[in-house]
Amino acid sequence: MTITCTDAVDLLGRFRHDEVAAYDAYMRTYRDNEQRRDKEHRSAPAGLVRAALDWTPQDLTGRRVLVVGENGPGDEILTLGCVEDLRVCCKEVVWQCSPKLQPLLRQSFPDMRFISAPEIPRSLDLVVHAWQLIGRFRPSLESFAWTASGLFSPYLHGKQPGRGKTSTPRIGLAWHSEGGKPGKSCDLDRVRGWAAFFGALGKRAQFVSLQHGETSEALQTVQDTIEAARDRYGVAIEEDPHVDTFNDFCGLAAQVAGLDCVVSISTTVVHLAGALGVPGWVLLPDDPIPHWQAGQHVCVWYPTLHPVRHEKAGDWDSALASITQDLEVVL
Repeated sequence: MTITCTDAVDLLGRFRHDEVAAYDAYMRTYRDNEQRRDKEHRSAPAGLVRAALDWTPQDLTGRRVLVVGENGPGDEILTLGCVEDLRVCCKEVVWQCSPKLQPLLRQSFPDMRFISAPEIPRSLDLVVHAWQLIGRFRPSLESFAWTASGLFSPYLHGKQPGRGKTSTPRIGLAWHSEGGKPGKSCDLDRVRGWAAFFGALGKRAQFVSLQHGETSEALQTVQDTIEAARDRYGVAIEEDPHVDTFNDFCGLAAQVAGLDCVVSISTTVVHLAGALGVPGWVLLPDDPIPHWQAGQHVCVWYPTLHPVRHEKAGDWDSALASITQDLEVVL
């Protein structure tokens, strides 16, 4: 399946100079981060040979290669966007992934092996690391296939038995981050802009919580926030009790695939939506983590997503107002 990403292509055409500059700046940051990653935590599993640091795709020809996923599920999903390019080069690719992602990745790539650390086969020739794929296969804006073809091929697949999309648009929401870079959260109970968002869209859409909680206390906080939003904004935000949004990535992917769009901060949910090809808006602070700085007006990794930044530091209200305006047009 491919998706025509007309909006992203149009924005790329209008702001090409800005987008090229943003991606080139990102690649400079990327190279600095690669040196740090290499020093801090990269190594080959016992008994396997790590590829030389300056390896090229041609060096992998005819090899059986292990890719070690890095930095958690969201980053793994992003770097998996390069896996088909890698597979063209190699005799075999095996991916060592987060255990939580393993069922979803096996579902999405049924002809590829996804393993956890204890399962590593000794028949492999070389080890590379997931973020290294960006430098080899996405060195410039033009190396993304969608920028030339206007077509994006989602590479994750969420199986949704039963209910499909409904006549009333369904919008998935994620608003809070427990970790990572500070300033990522756009909390429902603290940011005033949500009032205008729900005021404009509350009667035109259904809202679904994609917010996760790792502990029982965190889950209770999510439920309390949803109840407070109902009282404050007069909207119901649906929770699916059958989906563990922290551990069940197959269930979460199926849930996201059944939505019309998502509005989310920078969290694993938005990586899932982008790799599934679901439209959405990414709420970003004025200084987001580097991979969200690779594009100014477009999301190069997932062209069905729209990055929306603060107009000034801490100004979530302007970001939410921009998303509200966009949604009023498309709903």
